Parts: sequence; C-alpha cells; structure tokens
Amino acid sequence: DLLFNNNPVEKIRMLQRVLGTLELGLGGRVAINFQRSFLDQLQLREVETEDIIALARSIRGVDVTLFFKEIGEESYRVSIRSKGSFNSQWVAGPYGGGGHEHAAGFFCHGSLGMLKEEILKLIDSGLNRIGGETR
Repeated sequence: DLLFNNNPVEKIRMLQRVLGTLELGLGGRVAINFQRSFLDQLQLREVETEDIIALARSIRGVDVTLFFKEIGEESYRVSIRSKGSFNSQWVAGPYGGGGHEHAAGFFCHGSLGMLKEEILKLIDSGLNRIGGETR
C-alpha cells in the first residue's frame, strides 16, 4: 500500500489540471497535454509528471503522446512518447533534441498553437511513413 497508494494531494491536483488540457489530434492518434509554469508551485518532482504521459499514452488508438511543459514565456520543453514503429526522434531531431525510439524530447520557442501545428505535421509525416502499423 505504501508504494502504490501513497500520492501527495499536490500530485492529484496536478493530474486534474493537466489532464484537463488533453487534446487529441490526427484522428485520435496523437494525445497532447500542456502544463503551465504556475503548476511548479505544487512542488512536485519531475518523475511525478510521467504519470500524465503514461495516462495519455494509454488511450486506445493513441500512437504518439506530446507533453508541453511551459518553462517561460512562449518557451516549452516537449516530451514525446510513442508506440510501435513510430520513432520519437523523428519529432525531436528537427528541434535539436534527442532521446530514444519511444521516448525523446526537445526545447522550443514560439506560440503554442503554431508549435502544435508544426509538430503535428512532423508526426503525420512519420505516421504516413510507417502506415497503420502502430495501432
């Protein structure tokens, strides 16, 4: 019980707020979450935000999960998680980021709307490259 049912209330509040930003893109194949910098006031460790990514990634039909964390005005750290044949580095690489096949990340600057649009185009290209394999 101490390992699995022992979350600080701040973590549950963070999950509530961030999951409230959930968007699906590309016909439900991409899940997008966003965390505003004010949530840093909840004093959570970085590892605790992984639950958000895991929950979004668990949605049936989702192949790629994006997690935007606001780190400044129009400045974001983006975490990418993927399933199947989709390589997360296809998205991180053009932004100077890196990682592994199913987990990568990068920093970017610009309006959130513009960045989501650009990144979704990269993901769409990658999904088209591999076809319907990931589902």
